[in-house]
Amino acid sequence: MKIMGLILLIGGWLIAVAGLLITDATGMRMIMALVGFGTTIAGLMTVNKGHTAHAIWKGRGGLA
Repeated sequence: MKIMGLILLIGGWLIAVAGLLITDATGMRMIMALVGFGTTIAGLMTVNKGHTAHAIWKGRGGLA
């Protein structure tokens, strides 16, 4: 789950940067930036969900 979130985070950043390189149109750059931002937010939520699923305070061994 954390690996998938990391891929989404990097992918979202790459989408936003690719929007700068692909076109000169401001509207298209805005759309690409928003798509990249959305992908990055989805990645953050995925990483957070993966982290809290195996959090130390859950009490599945370790320090709890």
